[in-house]
Amino acid sequence: MIELYKRINEVARQLPELPKQQKKNFFDILGVQRKETTNSKLLAYFFDPEEDHGFGTLFIDALVSILDLKLEKENAIERFTGKFDVSTEVTTSNAVAPEDQSKRIDLLLSGTDWSIIIENKLYHYLSNPLDVYFQHVNNSTHNKEENIIGVVLSLEPIIEEPNTQRKPYFINITHQELITKVQQKLILSHIESDIDVFYLREYAKTINSHYRNKMNEPELNKLIGSLIEQKEAINEIFEKRKAAITFLDKEIEEVFAERDYKRVKSWYCHKKNENLCFFINPTDEILKYNKIGVGFELWNDLLKKVGRENLAQIQSTIQNGKMDKTHLNFDVNNDHSRMNRIVTYRKDDLLSENRSLKSELGSILDSYFFNENGIEDVVLKQIGDAL
Repeated sequence: MIELYKRINEVARQLPELPKQQKKNFFDILGVQRKETTNSKLLAYFFDPEEDHGFGTLFIDALVSILDLKLEKENAIERFTGKFDVSTEVTTSNAVAPEDQSKRIDLLLSGTDWSIIIENKLYHYLSNPLDVYFQHVNNSTHNKEENIIGVVLSLEPIIEEPNTQRKPYFINITHQELITKVQQKLILSHIESDIDVFYLREYAKTINSHYRNKMNEPELNKLIGSLIEQKEAINEIFEKRKAAITFLDKEIEEVFAERDYKRVKSWYCHKKNENLCFFINPTDEILKYNKIGVGFELWNDLLKKVGRENLAQIQSTIQNGKMDKTHLNFDVNNDHSRMNRIVTYRKDDLLSENRSLKSELGSILDSYFFNENGIEDVVLKQIGDAL
């Protein structure tokens, strides 16, 4: 056993640190941070000066400033001015070939005689028919060909700078360039609503999080390399951990079997009625955190027979009893229509080399549940013939 400890410590010392976990932003919580369609809708909202976000032309001004720098002599600031419409998922119905007439442009800004086509990329490869997009917009009656420009908005640079002598051409702008320019031009004193600032801040956070993920790649690749180098020792540790979990599962089952509760799936149920049962947190969690949670529950038909009023009386009797309640919880976070948890016993720092799970769990059950006026005794007296 001492040799295993040495092996684990040796492997742990040789593994690099994990990158620092960043706090989730609003889009992380919703699980849409990587979705290009969602990102395009957000951009459309910010680009549209007629929306109620309070930023006016902030985003189009930022975009045109970048274009002006990248197009050099073309003077984008003078070309892309005035009122404009913002559209997403625009069908290329004006394309020449029938098979090209159902493609979709992510984002289209359309002025009086100008258009900016935006192909929005996050993690997908650029394989879009950019020429078809240009063709569709160029065939619209209001556009001047020289006033149509395409933008590939991407996380990393992916295409060369445009050759302005050939059409169509697209210029590459990164999300980082756009959001940085937006932040440079933003004047907070002009914004009346805090919610507008919140939306923009969360959007900036989700863009920056993509770059943090990229920055973490070298560290994670180094970690993977270390794991491969140490694969034999790590596999040995995993196998022994797996054996330990199997052993703990068997010990828990034996403890409950000695008290006439049999295992049914993930529960340990009363021999007369499977709807009265114990639930133990998974053994891999016990091993990982050295904590245990023992829940005592009523299920299905038995719960209906007992009724929630009687259940409240049971909990009150337990709470007013003489036993130590330091580790007992009467929360209802786990309750639902088919189950009510009577009580949960929780304990940290459960196991050590001299304290086995079988002895510790047996002691918990005998001290709190299986004794005269213990929790099981109180429950059985209250439910009576319902069992």
